[in-house]
Amino acid sequence: MIPMLRLSAPTPSRRPWKRAAAALLPLMLVAACDTGPAESVYDPDRQPLPDPVITAVAPTGSALAGVDQVVLTGQNFRTAPSDNLVYFGDDRAQVLSASATELVVLPKPVPAESVDIRVAVVGVEVGSENYSNSFSYRLNPAFTAFGSIGQVEDPTAIVTDDAGLMFMSLLSGGISVGLKTLSTDGVRSDFAATTFPWRALAPGPDGLLYAARGIRALFRFAQGGSQQTFVALTPSSLRLSVLTFDPDGNAWTAGDNAEIIRIAPDKTDARFAFVANVTALKVHDGALFAVAGTAEGFAVWRFPMDANSDLGTPTKYFDIAAELGAEVTSEALAFDADGTMYLGTDRSEPVELVYPGGSHETYYPGVLVQPLDGTTRIPPTPVLDLAWGQDPYLYMLRERPSGDIGKKAHVLVRIDTRKNGAR
Repeated sequence: MIPMLRLSAPTPSRRPWKRAAAALLPLMLVAACDTGPAESVYDPDRQPLPDPVITAVAPTGSALAGVDQVVLTGQNFRTAPSDNLVYFGDDRAQVLSASATELVVLPKPVPAESVDIRVAVVGVEVGSENYSNSFSYRLNPAFTAFGSIGQVEDPTAIVTDDAGLMFMSLLSGGISVGLKTLSTDGVRSDFAATTFPWRALAPGPDGLLYAARGIRALFRFAQGGSQQTFVALTPSSLRLSVLTFDPDGNAWTAGDNAEIIRIAPDKTDARFAFVANVTALKVHDGALFAVAGTAEGFAVWRFPMDANSDLGTPTKYFDIAAELGAEVTSEALAFDADGTMYLGTDRSEPVELVYPGGSHETYYPGVLVQPLDGTTRIPPTPVLDLAWGQDPYLYMLRERPSGDIGKKAHVLVRIDTRKNGAR
């Protein structure tokens, strides 16, 4: 047994031999306890692991970065996922499952026109790795910036028509610079001059663009024309901040009021009691869907519509407060052709998918929060609008963060959904 040594602060010694003896003491103690050489871990009969080989990758040719699972087929992979290091260029992918001949991985949400996939297999010996051949691949972006929004520009509302043309209300330096159009290629053109920022836009059945801005009136614009009042409703306390049309040409509008209002093409209106702060409206599959906040929190409500476009008793379609959190708000929704709802929120993961059966999940988790490059970012701010462009693209407009004017934040993006939209 090694005797216990008491350590104390060293004191200077005028005798060098004492210092040398003190230095040798630990070595002498260790030597006294040495029982002989340790057993070697080297096994001369151990065969090195064969190098892994990639023979095929699916999906063929490309995948959506951070969205698609990629399947590597080959040989000599390890059966423990953690023993396989899969790289797309310099970025390491998450290995979801592994067998000797197949790896299922999720690449990082980093797009690349051309990237080499490589597999490194961790060997039995500590620190040893066996490397595969490389396999050329492409990682497509799940979303891209759209519309070349400038550093002092701030879109307040977007909408698209059936051809995919986008209409946008735009501020620059906090001042309205009018209504703009954006082609499917992102080319911007002037549509109409206006001094107001608009909260909701909707193409009407007459070819005009209709707009709401939180007062009791709705307005409309012809291309190159001036603002026209469509209707001015009573009482003056009405706040109309959302707007949509149904297939019969009726306009539906609401806000923080006690009713949802239907306005016929002849400007007559019908009102349906609903005490809530309605932040989004959409007609889909024979019903009116309303995103609304009440004292119980936010939810999506479904109003059945009869042949006369009258609303029936609403049911709570999706309880945002209960499912996503009492503090979560929403101002945007869209549907794809399969009936799946895309719900825009103010969470850092901005979009929630709600399926017709009632189940839900985060859309493209960990992807829509990623920067497009080293200098730009998507801010964690409320989604203001969702609008379908030409399939398969869904446009998402997010509020520019407070104090972010002058910084390049991607507030308008185009998402590759690989779905067809319901318009």
